[in-house]
Amino acid sequence: MLYDEVDYKNEASNASEFATQFQGTEWIKVPKIFWDYTTQRTLCMEYVKGVKINDVVGIRAMGIDPDRMAGLSP
Repeated sequence: MLYDEVDYKNEASNASEFATQFQGTEWIKVPKIFWDYTTQRTLCMEYVKGVKINDVVGIRAMGIDPDRMAGLSP
């Protein structure tokens, strides 16, 4: 049932709009959409290496304060 409701072209369009809204914001990376390979049932995006949100050690290793990132401290 869920697959009948998901339209990956719509998701790709939303990602592109998000990227446009935040272009120039250095700390936000939105993967590039490969439109030639994206269909209603397939979303093809650029691979972006990153750190999972629950990897506190990895986040700290990047020089980021996880409490500040979570909005727990100024």
